[in-house]
Amino acid sequence: MSHSTIVVGGGLAGASLARGLAHAGVEVLVLERELEFKDRVRGEQMHPWGVSEARALGIYELIKSCGTEVRIWDRQIAGAPRRAPCDLVDTSPHRAGSLNFYHPEMQTALLASAEHSGATVKRAVTVLEVIPGDRPRVRAREGGREQTYSANLVIGADGRNSRCRHWAGFQVDQDPKLMWIAGVLLEGLAAPTDRVCLLINPSAGVWSLIAPLGGSRFRAYVGIFKSQGMKPLSGHQALSDFVNASISAGAPSVWFEHMSPVGPLACFEAADQWIRHPYRNGAATQVPSTHTRSFLVADGVVCIPINDLPCVERPPECYCIIGSGKTGIDACLWLLANKVSPDSIRWIMPRDGWWSNRAKLQWTEDFFETSVSSVADQMEALAEATSVDDLFARFEACGASYRLDPDITPTMFHGATISASELNALRQIKDIVRMGRVKSIQREAIILERGELASRDDCLYVDCSATGIPLRPNVPVFNDRRITLQFVRAFRPCLSAAAIAFIEAHFADDAEKNTLCAPVPPVTAGLGWVRIVSISMANHARWSNHPELMRWLASSRLDGGVHGDHWVKGCWKSTEGGKPHPDVQICIMNARCIQLIAQERPNWPPAGDNLFIDMDLSPDNTPPGTRLGIGTAVIEITAIPHNGCASFAARYGVMRRSS
Repeated sequence: MSHSTIVVGGGLAGASLARGLAHAGVEVLVLERELEFKDRVRGEQMHPWGVSEARALGIYELIKSCGTEVRIWDRQIAGAPRRAPCDLVDTSPHRAGSLNFYHPEMQTALLASAEHSGATVKRAVTVLEVIPGDRPRVRAREGGREQTYSANLVIGADGRNSRCRHWAGFQVDQDPKLMWIAGVLLEGLAAPTDRVCLLINPSAGVWSLIAPLGGSRFRAYVGIFKSQGMKPLSGHQALSDFVNASISAGAPSVWFEHMSPVGPLACFEAADQWIRHPYRNGAATQVPSTHTRSFLVADGVVCIPINDLPCVERPPECYCIIGSGKTGIDACLWLLANKVSPDSIRWIMPRDGWWSNRAKLQWTEDFFETSVSSVADQMEALAEATSVDDLFARFEACGASYRLDPDITPTMFHGATISASELNALRQIKDIVRMGRVKSIQREAIILERGELASRDDCLYVDCSATGIPLRPNVPVFNDRRITLQFVRAFRPCLSAAAIAFIEAHFADDAEKNTLCAPVPPVTAGLGWVRIVSISMANHARWSNHPELMRWLASSRLDGGVHGDHWVKGCWKSTEGGKPHPDVQICIMNARCIQLIAQERPNWPPAGDNLFIDMDLSPDNTPPGTRLGIGTAVIEITAIPHNGCASFAARYGVMRRSS
């Protein structure tokens, strides 16, 4: 049986995904092992950022109907002064509490909603194998019979011990198993119903977490380090040990006097498991809202991704931007554009970077001459530079590159683009911290690689430190029926992906395809610019030997086409599909001809975006099919003549146009 998408697993992730896909009109099949969901020890508490995501996905009310949301987080540590409970709604940027729910009810409600949205849900199905391939297959047992399903995409959402990861060949990393975690559903517990209680006893190596689920139910957990010598707490015979461990962590004994279990007491080894971004799925990226921070954040310190800046309801006295890449630049510019004083911004810049002048990279009519001149200036700088620093200094001198501080030589180049006005705005920020990467943020201080810095009062930290495209070794784009997406044109991810797709569809031999698609690595420093530009230009030079590839490239809006006679914005001749005709991209004219018509050089530009060439362009010398090499570009003479447009006639006269 064939499907568009198959989701293996109907838990929180699988059911939510299936619901969203079905809402978007995607045909999706969910294969769930359980016929009825039973109580197991599993995550039943959603932190504020998860609550925000649930709201965005439209599943918040569904989940809340299976539990309750509390706004207080009460964490106490044995031997330490009592801390005031934390109001999550007041202190979190999401203005949300902790959403606690009963897992079996949540799964039932979400899967029913996915089915109502149009997803096909099959219960009591045991997946036996996922077989990767161009069209992956799922082998499953249903009602005692084996069934094979195929799909364009198979998504493994089968839990922390996922078998899909194994079948797909993902390498699973795992922390050391240092702790037991036991959990049980209780009724009649005398714990507070308006908060989550986390109690920690470091000297005993034990902690207890108690979360109200609504009504009279509580989910209680105990964590015990294996070094304490305690055996796993599993089964009702271990309930008294579970209670004693909770009391040892700091829970009052009176809470447990009238409680009773209403679910199994189960235990598992606590060790995070994860898979690193598999390179075989292409250039894995990191984004601010989901990446794992590389620094520690103390309790009471508010640190948010850039995505959450618009959600901040109470402006703090200080915004601390962490990260010197494009995300950090955009965060500063967004704050300045929203009337935040530059004096209220602190910018932690581990490295200064070179930035590209956006005005020199706009291949439109208004900026075309500027951009072409900039390319020429950069090539001249490349030819004359004596070092990488000298090269970028020349780029700066010709207006192609910017830096924040003229007195500091940048050591980073990631291709970020800004305008002159944005540069002037950024230079208003005076509290720039250049002490390396952040290691931790404490309430009173920021610990960095090269020192310690006092925190500013009432400071909101904005994490902009995600690595957009992590550095990875280059591998062949085409390898044994597998495509690894990588850059094949510098700074052009969309064009690179489209070019790879075109080459896959029009060339048969992997060796030839890989020759046309030499991977261009992400650039990090100045020397990297030289390398990636040379690889990118070499790819383009090889592309120019294939007319069908060049015709596709010229007609692709991702590349902007060949800028002659306003071809991209409005060509005088179109294909049957209404696109600019690839055979009339640029007009070339004999330089002596335009000199005869327009006389002096200042009168040449009104002729349009022509390419003036001092050579014999007669049909006898350059018949259709003739190729002319201009630098790394190759243009081909076509059979369609261009005898001048209406504007040409208006500027130089009809008789001259016909001459």
